[in-house]
Amino acid sequence: MPEGTSIPIVDALAALRAKMEESREPGPEPDGITCHHCNKRCGGKCLGLTQSTQMHPSDPAYFMLSDGHSTTPSVRDPDCYICNDPEFAQMGLPLCNPCPYCTAEHGVPAGHVPADDEDCSACGKSLRVWYEQQDAG
Repeated sequence: MPEGTSIPIVDALAALRAKMEESREPGPEPDGITCHHCNKRCGGKCLGLTQSTQMHPSDPAYFMLSDGHSTTPSVRDPDCYICNDPEFAQMGLPLCNPCPYCTAEHGVPAGHVPADDEDCSACGKSLRVWYEQQDAG
């Protein structure tokens, strides 16, 4: 290979490394971000986050806290780790959803399907079964 010719994978890795280095630069402090649970700039203190549990600017994913993209919680379960961590919403990650079975039974958004599961923690029914029924019907 002639000198000065680069290999595409090496260029891609160099670009990825540069992006990771960019994201390691300190951004705004967590206290400057509005919490989606209390709608204040509490830095997660309303949910009891501490310096050891709160994301720090040195974390490679920290830029997601201040990129302007966020998600809004629609249900909350006090025993769910996703519901109890405001950084999931501040980072724009998928959040827990109401259960369609519980919602149909109560007439309002109800139940709790964790973002990392398919079973409702309130009634135990599977969201996958509900989707399959919707596709079939």
